[in-house]
Amino acid sequence: MSESLAISRRPWWPIVLAAVAPTLATVLYLHTTTSTSLIQILYFASKVLIFSFPAAWWLIAERRTRAVSFSSRGLTDGENVAQFEHPRELKLAARGDIALGVGSGALIGASLWCVYLVLFRDLIDADVLAERVRQFGMYEHFLLYMMFLSIINSGLEEYYWRWFVFGRLRAKLGAPAAVVLSSLAFAAHHFVALHEFLGSAWLAGLFSLGIAIGGAVWASHYHRTGRLRGVWVSHCIVDVAALSIAYSMLF
Repeated sequence: MSESLAISRRPWWPIVLAAVAPTLATVLYLHTTTSTSLIQILYFASKVLIFSFPAAWWLIAERRTRAVSFSSRGLTDGENVAQFEHPRELKLAARGDIALGVGSGALIGASLWCVYLVLFRDLIDADVLAERVRQFGMYEHFLLYMMFLSIINSGLEEYYWRWFVFGRLRAKLGAPAAVVLSSLAFAAHHFVALHEFLGSAWLAGLFSLGIAIGGAVWASHYHRTGRLRGVWVSHCIVDVAALSIAYSMLF
């Protein structure tokens, strides 16, 4: 039995749970308390639980030996990588993966800065943003938080959203539907956070639409290459660009 067929016969509930859990968790730690310490505890506890779920489900329920490979090529999808049989093909594919990630990340990041400077610089209330950042306990350590989000969290999100959510939706519904659904779910919890930090529903909605488009780009990249390393690089660059905009408004 192929890996895709095996996944397609698995139940729907793990996929649905994985798709909605980040949004529910974001609502929980942003809207149930005003205590900075409790917000931080809920935030990091939810991260641990949410990011642990795909690995736990894979180990306990799926038990696939070729589903994921931790090697010098990075985290890979065994089914997709199987198409490259010669070591030279694998090496060239890995180089193309990284190049695609750098290119897409640089393009999206530069676009973010251009759109911000031209359209949104005077529309975002920096005072509201600063107040929310202080309430969250990030203001004094914003650079450290930037590093965490850009390097660590971006990689975990790619493993969670592209490898698990998109990968399993793809096995059940096909790539086009999986790209759309996983990207919308990916954007949903960002909408909740952006609404809280910006204090504007329409700005949060507009930016979340951009995030959904970014998620679709990364899902398509992963579908094409079967690798997470390139999409991680792209996501990292985009997060640096987005958070550097926030930094310029705060300091």
